[in-house]
Amino acid sequence: MVLVSGAGGAQQPSPRQPRPCTAGARAALTPELVQTALFTQLTEEQHSQLEAHWTERDMEPGTHICFADEEARGFFIVLHGTAIVTERCVAMDQDEGFGSSTREVRYGAGSAFGHYPLVYDVHCYGYSARAD
Repeated sequence: MVLVSGAGGAQQPSPRQPRPCTAGARAALTPELVQTALFTQLTEEQHSQLEAHWTERDMEPGTHICFADEEARGFFIVLHGTAIVTERCVAMDQDEGFGSSTREVRYGAGSAFGHYPLVYDVHCYGYSARAD
């Protein structure tokens, strides 16, 4: 799996070995690939500013991308392969009260995740993700 990360601040050393975004990864980030609500309103200048902060990672299946309690420092775009995000679900049952479970959501090439904590000014991701 190949993942591109948009940094939201100073990067700390990571066991997941980020490296500057390569020309191949930049080419994969074509306008069609990033036509999500996250990118559609950006100008060319804003796209260029983001690109300066992207890092690229090759990840083996099972490798953790982020942890629920990890400080949110950026967002992720899956270029090739898939990522599985495990998130907590809270539900209210009239007879049993509040309950909690988890669900897994699969993200494929062109999908972005990890941006909600940055948008809503939350300090942690709140979910875990791994390469599939």
